[in-house]
Formats: sequence, structure tokens, C-alpha cells
Amino acid sequence: MPLSLSPPNLSTQVAEALKQGCTAIGVSLLKGLNISFIHTHHPRSHMTYEFYKNEEWKAFTPKMQAIRREQSSLGYKQRSLMNRVTDLDLVDDLLLHKMGELEGPIPEKQEKQLRKLTGMDSECWFYKYDRCKDAINEMRVAKCLEVSALQSQIQLLDEDWRVLDKEQDACRDRLIKEHNDATKNQGLAATSAA
Repeated sequence: MPLSLSPPNLSTQVAEALKQGCTAIGVSLLKGLNISFIHTHHPRSHMTYEFYKNEEWKAFTPKMQAIRREQSSLGYKQRSLMNRVTDLDLVDDLLLHKMGELEGPIPEKQEKQLRKLTGMDSECWFYKYDRCKDAINEMRVAKCLEVSALQSQIQLLDEDWRVLDKEQDACRDRLIKEHNDATKNQGLAATSAA
């Protein structure tokens, strides 16, 4: 039964999953939410072990949260850089439009006025705009490379998070096994004492 995290159905769905005897109830989904969950040792068992209260298991959480915060920060920087690339695209389009205005014959009166006001004629301006387009393209490429470098950092952090997640899962499994073994040994000791 797929879990929908809509608030009215969440506790009902968790209770239903418990009835079905699952061994861990969406630990990865419930991490970070203030929801208590129970590890069921066996579908018919009434014993529970709250491994998530163990300090060793809890020690993984701040590290994993720090990784997610860093990824979020890097993602924000990526989006900011991509917005700059979009802005540079707009400037590139405007320069292309201005270059189009300078192509073809320009009336002599406008040429004279352009030279008088700027010191350059239409041909000089055309090539100046063309060099600006080249500079803008270089800046766009540089921003794209920065976005790519940030993506590499995000992927490395994601791998670090996955390693910690596996270590936390292994810690959980070990804690549960130790608890089950201790409970089984206590049961055997009580049986032999009787």
C-alpha cells in the first residue's frame, strides 16, 4: 500500500502498514518528520525497540542534515548563475538586433551624425557590437562551467549522504539485532531459571 503523506491519512496509513507486519515503517520517509515509528520484530511480536532513540543512530542525523543544507545552498547558487546566463542571453539578443540595424546602407546624414556624436561610423559600431557578443558568449560559457562545477559538488555530497545513510541503516540493523539477541537470551535465561 503506497503511503501518501497527506496529514489526515498519514496515521491511518502507518497503522495499516503496521498491521501488515512491515519490519520498518518508511524510515527514510519519516526521517525529519516528527512522527514516532516502531520497529516490529516479527508480525506477531508485541515487543518493540525504538532504535531511533539510540545516540549512536541519532549521531548520523546532524551530518546528513548538514549535507542536505549544503546541497540546498549550492543549488541556490546554481539557480542564480543560470539566471545570469538567461540575462546574458537577453543582452546577446539585443546586440544582435542592434547589429541588424547597422547592416546594409546607412544614409549619409545618419553616418555624419553618428561620427559627430560618437567618433565612430556604423561599420565601427557593428564590429564593436560583434566583439561585445563574443565577450557575452565567453561570460555565458564561464557561468555554465560554474553551474557544472556546482553540480559536481552536489553529486559528491549526494554520494557522501548515501554512504552515511547506509551506515545509519547498518547501525539500525545492528542495534535491532543486538536488542533481539539480548531479548532472546533473557527469555532463555528466564525459561531455564523456571
